Amino acid sequence: MLTRIQAVPFSGVSALLLASGLAGIFGNVIAGKLIDRHLKRLITLNLFISAIALVLLGLKGLAPLPIAAIIALLVLWGAAIAIIFVGLQTWVLRNAGDAAQAASALYVAIFNAAIGLGALVGGRLLATTGVQGMALFSAVLLLAGGLLIVKLRKPD
Repeated sequence: MLTRIQAVPFSGVSALLLASGLAGIFGNVIAGKLIDRHLKRLITLNLFISAIALVLLGLKGLAPLPIAAIIALLVLWGAAIAIIFVGLQTWVLRNAGDAAQAASALYVAIFNAAIGLGALVGGRLLATTGVQGMALFSAVLLLAGGLLIVKLRKPD
C-alpha cells in the first residue's frame, strides 16, 4: 500500500513501519490509562480510527498523500490497533471471571487463527482486487467490528 498507492520509496518503508510500531507502544500506554473507565468506547473509537486510516492510505484517488499525512495516518493506525488488541483481551478477561486462564488461551488461539485467516483472505484479495480492494475490505471489516461492539453490553 505504501509503495504501490502512496508512492513511498522502498527505502522509506522501514522507517514508516518503525513509526507505526512505536505508536503501538504509545497505544498500549493510552489503553493502560483509559481502559478501566472507557473500555467499550476505547475499542469502538479505535476500530473506526483504524478503518479511516486504511481508507485514506488505500484510496488511489487521494494518492499520493504528503509524507507528513502518511506518517500521521500510520501513527494513528499503529496506536489504534494496539489499543484494540489490549482492549479486546481486557474485555475477554473481565468477563471470564474464574475461567480467566482458559479464556486467555482461547483468545490467543482465536487471535492466531485470525492472523492465518487474514493472511489467506488478504492474499486472495490482493491477487483479485489489488491493494486498494484489500485496504477497503479491511476497513469494512473494522467498521463492522465497531458496529458489533456498539451493540454489545458493557463488559463486567
